Amino acid sequence: MGRGPLRLRSSCAHRRGFAHLGYLREVCFVALLMGGVLSVQQVFRSPAGPANENAHALQPVYGMGLDTTGRTLWVARERYGVSHVDLRDGQEVDRWMLFQSEASFVAQGGGDVATTIRFGFDNRIDVIRGTETIYSERLPKTFDVVSDTDISHDGRIAVAVANSGTMMVWTIDRETAQVATYLHAVPDQLDHVSVSRDGNTLALVNWESVYLWSRAEGQIVASWKTTHGAKPTKVGHRADTIAWSPDGSRIALGFDNGIVRVWDTASQSLVWEHQADPYKASAVAFDSTGTRLATGGFDKQVRMWDLDRASLIWEASHHLQAIHNLAFAGDDRHLYSGGLDGKVCEWAAASGTILRNLP
Repeated sequence: MGRGPLRLRSSCAHRRGFAHLGYLREVCFVALLMGGVLSVQQVFRSPAGPANENAHALQPVYGMGLDTTGRTLWVARERYGVSHVDLRDGQEVDRWMLFQSEASFVAQGGGDVATTIRFGFDNRIDVIRGTETIYSERLPKTFDVVSDTDISHDGRIAVAVANSGTMMVWTIDRETAQVATYLHAVPDQLDHVSVSRDGNTLALVNWESVYLWSRAEGQIVASWKTTHGAKPTKVGHRADTIAWSPDGSRIALGFDNGIVRVWDTASQSLVWEHQADPYKASAVAFDSTGTRLATGGFDKQVRMWDLDRASLIWEASHHLQAIHNLAFAGDDRHLYSGGLDGKVCEWAAASGTILRNLP
């Protein structure tokens, strides 16, 4: 689902793992746009306080997002719901419980609207302003297996892709509550979708290729293999996470063998490749300049890379399990990480010093 007020997305591969194991009855993709949150079946707002203290302990973090002010961090945890953390004092302010949901996934954009896409027994998109539902639509049957969803930086574009080779794009007018829906045929078995910062281009990723889809033209305008320009490997590997640079000039993919690759979107040339994790690279995020890349994965290390110098700036460990989400603060001074151990950590982005644990 990163640059100013960056949004952070979850890993599709992890979602697929739940689905394959039969654990995932119904999943809610939640896009937090500074306002409220709509749950899968019901919203339960839980005030912060002693009764909820440590209630999220050991609940995996599957999504994070910073609002446009940089003062609020939204965190989604399995079986805990979505919580709102005030970064000024590091306290949890509110929590929205997601019922009948094994996991939730958070993206972030501007404005005061929350958009959710949920699938399973009831495939549906809902758009919320505050506590009011301003739009609701059931997804077509072609969305029996939704593989990924994302929302634009300004909150006006929502996208979902299905393994059946179908993509739905919603354009949302926050002032008039008007929503337009567009259905497109896309390559089969897509694993990821990501919206560029300006909302004009969608990156679609499957097992072997990256496709750039122009919203204005309604078609794919560029594509390349996920191995294009890369060092040869004995077997193919699937992308596990994706991020755009803020200016749209670069796309980073993290793979399930720990490799991270960065391509120039104009020339489709590979500009950086590294073994960023010995096991799986499950989180990547660009800073606002697009020259630093944070990575995290299954070895529980957070790493900061200088892409121009092709060098490691720092690496540090604080998580007890795999890192699933990374997000830069708008001023690039802080980096936030969320892990499957339930921890949310704040780091000094320049040095890798751990500053505090957040609820």
